[in-house]
Amino acid sequence: MTIAEMNYAKYKDPETRVEELRQEAIAQANRYTDLILLKALPHPSDGSFSGKANE
Repeated sequence: MTIAEMNYAKYKDPETRVEELRQEAIAQANRYTDLILLKALPHPSDGSFSGKANE
């Protein structure tokens, strides 16, 4: 997933539409951030995960 599809508000859009687009952009950015963080976590199959807490 990439942040390639952003919707832009038009000058004549009502504030409710602008807020809707803003919320969509925030949600998309959060999903992208979650994906990056998930990929950065150690994976049990790559040997970097011991399965024990606080090591």
